[in-house]
Amino acid sequence: MQDSNRKVNPFLSALGNVLRTISFVIGTFILATILEWCGMHSWWKNASETHLSERTQLEIQQIESSVGTSFDGHWFRRASAYFSTLSDRLLAPIEQHLEAQQQQLIATPRSTSAVVNATSQVRQSINRHLMVAIEVFRAWLFRLLTFMFGVVSMSPLLLVGFVDGLVRREIRRWGGGRECAWIYTVASKSLFPTLGLFLAIYALWPWSFSFVWINSLMGICWGGALTLAIAKFKKYL
Repeated sequence: MQDSNRKVNPFLSALGNVLRTISFVIGTFILATILEWCGMHSWWKNASETHLSERTQLEIQQIESSVGTSFDGHWFRRASAYFSTLSDRLLAPIEQHLEAQQQQLIATPRSTSAVVNATSQVRQSINRHLMVAIEVFRAWLFRLLTFMFGVVSMSPLLLVGFVDGLVRREIRRWGGGRECAWIYTVASKSLFPTLGLFLAIYALWPWSFSFVWINSLMGICWGGALTLAIAKFKKYL
């Protein structure tokens, strides 16, 4: 009975981690939508209705300038174009329905009843906010994919951190230095919270933001944490 529990517990723990990750990612979309709804009534009230798509295009140009002339054939360009086409196909029927309903509500003549007019205005406001949520989803999906694909580009920094950590551990081993379980625990457990922090900042930032900066900062943090974790690992190889 104990053996079966030992086999189930790791599975349940992994499943719980996956569910928490999914809920966190969905939560960033919900917060980004709420932030956009608040901004459309205050910070960028007079901005263009297509400012989210313009923000995405500007960020694509920033990535293109950092990659170079080979960006058109880059795997990130093809992957982002594929997911953009897929999201457009899924959201197009909903968007067309909302636009048709919005036009119908606008064309509806005003009634003498204040209740009917108020209901019509509420429905128009709801449709407008839902259409904004669709645009937020497109911009959020682009940033999420950019962040996920950008983790791959951190591999050189992680490799440097891994090798540097091994060298530091060998120096500590032959020098008779003591291991530090506290530093190892803090450094190793800071990897995923750091990932979540940078993802939340990048996904929720309402203005244009160059991914090169946040990807570099995250790579430096991960490389430094990996170096400390391996250098202070309690057991020697």
